[in-house]
Amino acid sequence: DEDGGDVAPRLVQQAPERIIQFYWVQLHRPGCLEEMETLFQNWRFHGLKLHQCWDAFTVQSPQFDQLITWAGEQDLPIFLHIGSRQEVRYLLESIRRHPSTTFIIGHLFRLEEYIQAEPRMDNVYFDVSPPPLISIVRLQKALDYFGAQRLILGSDAPYGVESLRKNI
Repeated sequence: DEDGGDVAPRLVQQAPERIIQFYWVQLHRPGCLEEMETLFQNWRFHGLKLHQCWDAFTVQSPQFDQLITWAGEQDLPIFLHIGSRQEVRYLLESIRRHPSTTFIIGHLFRLEEYIQAEPRMDNVYFDVSPPPLISIVRLQKALDYFGAQRLILGSDAPYGVESLRKNI
């Protein structure tokens, strides 16, 4: 389409063994969930992304609850960049209500909230990008508490010069 939304599906067609496509859901847009379901039939993406810094939504919205229910039914992980401590607390409630949905928390944001959460949630993973935001101390804390199997290497592309190389 005109805004470049079809770039990722074209790249996946060119290198399906190397590219894992996620779909960026913008919950503030009317009809976004219906559009997502339609595009899923065509693109067969492998996960969803939500970003509160770019999209004004709350995890307390009915749309968010519908989204995570649908994602669980499709066995699609949800990558989240959450914008505030309060939203993380709401998210923890949603994670508990949807144990069959997989969540990936971007940038170890509010890591301590997840460490303190009871009971421990096995459906939560953590993205460890970009290097300027993730100190060795925080990375070690995540490793000690959740283990390497819950950490996901990311690049935060297109932001950060050589982020993936630095993360490695």
